[in-house]
Amino acid sequence: FVEIRNAIQQDAKNGRVRYLAGRIALHRGDYIAAENHFRAAAAGGYDPAAIDAGLAEVLVKEEKYGELLDDIEPGNRPPALESRVRSARGYAFLGLQRTHDSESSFQEAIDLDGHNAMALTGLARVDAIKDKNAEAEVLLQRAVQQDPTLAEAWLLLGYVRLWQGRPDEARQPFDTAVRLDPDSEPARRAHALLLFDKEPAIAAKDVAAMLAQNLNNKVANF
Repeated sequence: FVEIRNAIQQDAKNGRVRYLAGRIALHRGDYIAAENHFRAAAAGGYDPAAIDAGLAEVLVKEEKYGELLDDIEPGNRPPALESRVRSARGYAFLGLQRTHDSESSFQEAIDLDGHNAMALTGLARVDAIKDKNAEAEVLLQRAVQQDPTLAEAWLLLGYVRLWQGRPDEARQPFDTAVRLDPDSEPARRAHALLLFDKEPAIAAKDVAAMLAQNLNNKVANF
């Protein structure tokens, strides 16, 4: 990251450097910086398809769903990049409660790239909304195989097992979600609610982490 920052200072209009900076900022959770870098990369003439994919993912994180759907449309990009765009559009549709459109977009993303863990997780979310938890579990198992670091896939996998009446099998996915993203309030909450009566000492650590983020967290205080 330091090398990228130094490169930007030397040549702020270098499209490739700004694109790489955007990818790093996105990974670090600095979405405003990521969006700025991607837009600077576009101005610097970097690959439009790659920028569309990165920018689409940032706009989802920023909950700019309408802007994403209006500005980054389906196209004829290379399959892996087009899959990322359609996956991001699926999450935007989901955020706007357009479930049918999100399902179609996630399926298109998977058809383009069956290794797209985010798209598999998104389609699993649609299945869970439709109470198709067994189908969601199959998709999530594929997702965590493709990307074992995807905390949100592990979290949802724990929930769909819980909703199928298998709380003991929910433990490992919840454990993994907390390990991968210890600052995730949803992961900590799920873990605490599963363990509060069986392993209160572990649940207490989750509660403490939740309260450190927000003293008024209703679930943590409960």
